[in-house]
Amino acid sequence: AGLLQDLDGKCLFLKDFTTVLSAGDETRTAIYGQFRAAYDGYLDKGFGTMRTPVRVRASFGLVAGCTPVIDKYTKMAGALGERFLMIRPSMVAVEQ
Repeated sequence: AGLLQDLDGKCLFLKDFTTVLSAGDETRTAIYGQFRAAYDGYLDKGFGTMRTPVRVRASFGLVAGCTPVIDKYTKMAGALGERFLMIRPSMVAVEQ
């Protein structure tokens, strides 16, 4: 919960989101769930044998770069929901 509290009110930049995409389904789903919760302003997290999860209140922006491999995960965009926006810059040839 410490890192999440440190991100509160800030923006997290991920150089390569491909690492998250290439993770196993269970891991990727867990990470997406944590991103959605953080976007909503809080994350409930259970620790060890605690009966009641700890609620961490934090909200942060996220900007992530990715290779074209993201196109293989288009159904995952639905799992992210309306909280996320994908921007694909157009490639412009530069004259030399």
